[in-house]
Amino acid sequence: MAAAITREQIVDVAESIARRDGLDAVTVRRVSAELGVTPAAMYWHLEDKQELVSALVDRASARTERPGADYGTWLERLVRFYVSTREEFTAIAGLGRALVTTEPTDATLANCLFAFELLTSAGFGERRALGVFDALSTMSWGHLMMIDVERSNQGQGRGDAIAKYSERMKAVIERTPGYAVFARDFDDDRSRAQLVRGLELIVRAAALEDGIDVPPLTRVDVTN
Repeated sequence: MAAAITREQIVDVAESIARRDGLDAVTVRRVSAELGVTPAAMYWHLEDKQELVSALVDRASARTERPGADYGTWLERLVRFYVSTREEFTAIAGLGRALVTTEPTDATLANCLFAFELLTSAGFGERRALGVFDALSTMSWGHLMMIDVERSNQGQGRGDAIAKYSERMKAVIERTPGYAVFARDFDDDRSRAQLVRGLELIVRAAALEDGIDVPPLTRVDVTN
């Protein structure tokens, strides 16, 4: 029975399920049922569900774009990398959370090295580059977690509760107009633009302290 399936087939089916129904829907029993094998047959290739999740994280990380020098400036390449991370890890509900909680894989480590080397090539010393990388990644991961929370709330049937909460917030804002700037529903385009702006601000603030010149972020397709 073990020879009837491969690890690649298992991960393929798991990814298909995750893209349709979210990462939480991926179980050994469901994957084995779609493959037409017993759950025991899968354990010849994977220890447990966590290893399967790790494989999905590794795939998404491997697909993340790491632009070459022909793409643009080092800042544009760095921003595009983080935006591509967002694209890959929001394609599956729950995968952003898994990126934060799963042990590093070959692909995730390669991505870390890519960002780190871009920062050192820009003029940051190794220790400083590591600090900037940590700040950028913390922001990126937090951004992904927020998107997953939004999806989870909707997926758990909490849409009505969220709508009621929004109505209460509107009532508070009407009494205190100064709060109006914070009354915003989730919008994917604005969310992506906020990520780009936040990444740029972190880099520019660190570069200013270190006397490093930062090129303008002129490409309009870094968020596409």
